[in-house]
Amino acid sequence: MIILSLLIYVFIILFLNQNIVKPIVSLKKDVDEIIAGNLDVEIDFVERDDEIGSLASDFRKMLSMLKLYVNNKVKLGIKNVGKKAKGKK
Repeated sequence: MIILSLLIYVFIILFLNQNIVKPIVSLKKDVDEIIAGNLDVEIDFVERDDEIGSLASDFRKMLSMLKLYVNNKVKLGIKNVGKKAKGKK
């Protein structure tokens, strides 16, 4: 009985790790890349039909909007995108 309980416990842990923890860690790494200035990150897990897929899809949309924002600022010749002008709050 104890062995069966341990097997079930291990299965649950592996399931949670594979289906919840790994995607969240991957999204966190993608966000860290974006924070570092890499806007060419490919957000995965958007095909999932759950909250993680929804979150990944929203991150992908946000990244697309951020790219548009940065590209428009560059086209207009505005430097220091996202930073406040000196002397202004």
